[in-house]
Amino acid sequence: MENNETRPNFVAAFFGFKRMVSPFFISIVYFLGLIVILASIGGALYSGPQTAFAQAGLELEGMMVYAGYAGIVLIGFAGILIWRFWCEMLIVTFSIFNRLSDIKSALQNRS
Repeated sequence: MENNETRPNFVAAFFGFKRMVSPFFISIVYFLGLIVILASIGGALYSGPQTAFAQAGLELEGMMVYAGYAGIVLIGFAGILIWRFWCEMLIVTFSIFNRLSDIKSALQNRS
């Protein structure tokens, strides 16, 4: 258990940028983005691939419709992976900052 005397005051750490709160908010944004992506996939599957191609002046017939549905699912899955990767990279960036802050304070305490 950590001693309260060694732990910085939350308000001082928040306003002094001693600790980053961004990873928490990035997690929230990730889940909101995931919901939006899943809703978009669901909406695209509900309206069907014919809708997008009809706007372009093309018509899908037969097996092309099934290929369109498969494309929606594959593009949606790729979108989820890219979104996850991007959010993880942001969290890693802020984790590096936190780790460097810990190293700095450890070196200052050592000397």
